Amino acid sequence: MMKNKYAILQLTDLYLTCEQSKQIENEETFDLIAYFINKYHPDLCIFTGNQIWAEDQETGAKLYRRFLEFMNQFEVKIATTFGDKETCHGLTRTKLRQLEAKYSTSYAHKYCSSIANDKEAYIIKSPHQQIFVLDNGADGTIEEEHLVWLQEKLKHCGKHVAHRVLFMHRPIKAYDNVFVYIGEKKSAISYAAESERLFSVLREARNIDGIFCGHDYDNDFTFFHQGIGLNYGRVSGISLYSDLAPGARLIHLFPERSYTTCILDSDIETEEDAEEDLSAAELMEKIVGN
Repeated sequence: MMKNKYAILQLTDLYLTCEQSKQIENEETFDLIAYFINKYHPDLCIFTGNQIWAEDQETGAKLYRRFLEFMNQFEVKIATTFGDKETCHGLTRTKLRQLEAKYSTSYAHKYCSSIANDKEAYIIKSPHQQIFVLDNGADGTIEEEHLVWLQEKLKHCGKHVAHRVLFMHRPIKAYDNVFVYIGEKKSAISYAAESERLFSVLREARNIDGIFCGHDYDNDFTFFHQGIGLNYGRVSGISLYSDLAPGARLIHLFPERSYTTCILDSDIETEEDAEEDLSAAELMEKIVGN
């Protein structure tokens, strides 16, 4: 029997590091991931960049392998995109993807993969909706080839799919239109100026419900701009300095309607450590109400 919803756990900016002084924080980050998976039983974990902070190719590769093998213990699929900290001194995005192919036993199947300038865009199929993952690089630049790819896939791939979501690392310029929102907004929006073109593609397609990103550690807010939900994940790494307690974002996809979402916060001492899971309409009502 098919489930009536599909659960995605977005984790971002883990900042696992090779520094000996940070190994306790690494283990605490792993413990936090395990806690959220065991409590909320997601169908998919999406890691939206800066899984590791690579200092050199050899130690970075070993650390990324450790991360992948840690995730193999769970009965949950994973997907990734990269930020600005994973690659250094020969540890390229291609090599990271090769490590994923070699060591991950739980990676979700990628459809329609497109690689441009060592950055990958691809689609994951859930029972209800299509999930787009886009690598917008260390500086937020979106490749022209990926904009063309996205236009084509939104127009022709799965014409019967009414609802789609998109995950990437850095926010786009549209996030700077925030006025009323729910969640925390404590830092500036770190976008690339030309990234507004992506929002134009999505708006014209009229079948993307929401975008989910990371990168700005002190933001976890959500708001709506021209009918599209713009969401930050909650920073998930214990070792990373942030005004927000480490956590995650939980997203539910449905067959006939848009997503619901909430923040999971590790710093709440009550048994229930999630905010209310709200639909797009409920989110808009709450935002306006604030």
